[in-house]
Parts: sequence; C-alpha cells; structure tokens
Amino acid sequence: MKIYAAIAIGGAFGALLRYWLILISTHFFTRSFPWGTWLVNIIGCFFIGFLSSLFLSRHGFLLMWRAFFITGLLGAFTTFSTFTYENMLLFMTGKYLMASINILSSLIIGLIVCFLGVQLGTCLNS
Repeated sequence: MKIYAAIAIGGAFGALLRYWLILISTHFFTRSFPWGTWLVNIIGCFFIGFLSSLFLSRHGFLLMWRAFFITGLLGAFTTFSTFTYENMLLFMTGKYLMASINILSSLIIGLIVCFLGVQLGTCLNS
C-alpha cells in the first residue's frame, strides 16, 4: 500500500510542477509555440534518464523511492497527451512547420538529454 501512496504523492507534486512551469513559461515565451509542454517533456527526459541510471546501480535503493520519483513525479510532470493535443491544434490551424518542429525537436532533443542524464548518473556512480 505504501508504494501506491508514493506514486500518488509523487504524481501530485509532478502535476503541480508541470502546471507551474507551463504557467511561468507563458510569461517568457511566445504563445504561438507550446514552450511549456516542450520544456516539461525535455526536463522530464533528462531526469528520467538520470534517476533511472542512479536507481539501476543502487540495488538497495528502496522501490518506493523509484516509484515516487519516476512513476509518480516524473510520470505526472511529463505529458504525452498534451503534447499530442497541442500538435493536433497546430496542424488544424495550418501551422504545419511549427507542429513539425515541435514533434522533431521534442523527440531528438528528448533522446539526447535522456542519454546525457543516463551518462551523468553513470559517472556519479563510478
């Protein structure tokens, strides 16, 4: 039962962090591109790679903490459904280039920062 609570609490924090970052991003970036969603997904990719690398090498690390951070916090922080919806809106309003840039940059940069997170976690464990 504790693991469910860890996921739920982590998820609540992750959702609030996502909401806050998306809200803040509207003050710094243009609204013609979904910067907030892009940022949370890129940040989430890095930390999922980083924390997964740390947790894999520490077998004694409690499963509850993995569930809290990766499944709960980062699972709620990142958002594939919003990413998909915002791209659909871009396509429907004729912003094909903007949607394509969002999709490609999210995937490519997401993979790169996830890899960098894994590498950093591996270095810190060495």
